[in-house]
Amino acid sequence: MHWRIEEKLLRPLIPHSLQINTFDASAWIGVIPFTMWGIRASFLPLIPGTSAFHELNVRTYVSLNGEAGVWFFSLDAANSLAVWAARTFYSLPYFNAQMGLEQDGNRIQYSSIRVALQ
Repeated sequence: MHWRIEEKLLRPLIPHSLQINTFDASAWIGVIPFTMWGIRASFLPLIPGTSAFHELNVRTYVSLNGEAGVWFFSLDAANSLAVWAARTFYSLPYFNAQMGLEQDGNRIQYSSIRVALQ
């Protein structure tokens, strides 16, 4: 899901070295739910319980020196190991969450509740 937002409202939240990308004369905030599959370190086999999990991110779109990218305001994940690794090694704003996904035909219900970092 994406919502229009005035670029001037985002500017104080984004490092000045980044250009805020616009589309149709607006900046955009996205709330993106998805599921990760097959996640593992390249030198390890898949580890049961850690290689597939739901994630939700809140983001906007930016550029640096002409290269398009994504600025994450927050990332919630239903995998405490992934949250720990992303926070520790990449300084990303990840948070632990209890998440669920139910599908009934074309209808998908996605839920996310943040929990304390453990």
